[in-house]
Amino acid sequence: MTFRGMKIVRNSVLCLCASTLSANVSAQIFTTIINVPPDPAPSSIESDTQLNLSEGGSLGRLFFAGNQNGSSTQIEVNITGGAVGSNFAAFAGSIINIRGGEISGGFNAGPNSVVNLSGGSVGRVSIA
Repeated sequence: MTFRGMKIVRNSVLCLCASTLSANVSAQIFTTIINVPPDPAPSSIESDTQLNLSEGGSLGRLFFAGNQNGSSTQIEVNITGGAVGSNFAAFAGSIINIRGGEISGGFNAGPNSVVNLSGGSVGRVSIA
């Protein structure tokens, strides 16, 4: 794992885990499941959605997990490979599991979001 310029503020949960995570929630609670690849990458996801990013896939810059107003629920992003552009934002109601891949530029974990990090590379991290 690589950490550069980490800034930790308040009201979010960041778990730096050394062991393999088994935090995937049952697919039955999600109405939408997006696997990148082969599915095209969206610029954001909303409530009741799971996004799985694996090797060979990418999310562009300014990717939002959840709604900025904090009204989203049941959002999960699993990153096991691939690349995420700058300014990835996790808003309230989102769970982000990072086990591989690379997040460049910056990553913002907003209030009431959960981030589990056990591998991969993350540029700047801000927890609001």
